[in-house]
Amino acid sequence: MSSMKFLVADDHYITRMGVKFLLKEIFPNSKIEEAKDADEVLKQVRSLDFDLIILDLNMPKTNGVDLIGRILRLKPEVKILVLSMNNESIYSTKAIEEGAKGFVSKEEDMGKLKDAISKVLSDRIYLSDSVINTLIERKQTKNYTENPFSILSSKELEIARLIYEGKSLKDMLALLKKSQSTISTQKANIFSKLGVETQNEFLDMARLYKLSEFA
Repeated sequence: MSSMKFLVADDHYITRMGVKFLLKEIFPNSKIEEAKDADEVLKQVRSLDFDLIILDLNMPKTNGVDLIGRILRLKPEVKILVLSMNNESIYSTKAIEEGAKGFVSKEEDMGKLKDAISKVLSDRIYLSDSVINTLIERKQTKNYTENPFSILSSKELEIARLIYEGKSLKDMLALLKKSQSTISTQKANIFSKLGVETQNEFLDMARLYKLSEFA
């Protein structure tokens, strides 16, 4: 473990310093490189071999989880642990699908990050208990597929697309010829099924799972 090599990728200096401090505490003789945007990440990955990359998804020059795949195409064996402010229930499962070995919310304490680093380096997957429970619930859902929008009914999917397109309630009333209470109820059902609470969380999930292309 004395020659461990890490890449800490985050556009916030304070976050990078905090993670580096933790890594040095665990692995005093480790070598740690930094990157503050996607281009720097890929440059580092091309030139060096890392035992672990601790990766933020919200960095310049990347659209999020796609960066995981780009890294793994260059170095398929590297382990990636996502450390992000993005909604954990939405982004963690997608990050794992793309090839990351773990996901830690920046709202968690350093103890959780330390545990995640240990598990990922031991070739195990790290997810929080709440995300594991969400995954179990989804797997038990009838007609489960990897895309969460597949569990919506055709009527709910129609409303979901209109919300994603930015249509107002007034627009939807005119287009769908339904009452306000019906649309509001269906919107609430959509949010409940997807496990989101706010419009922004819904839009994040819609972008992530390409709702505009979902058949």
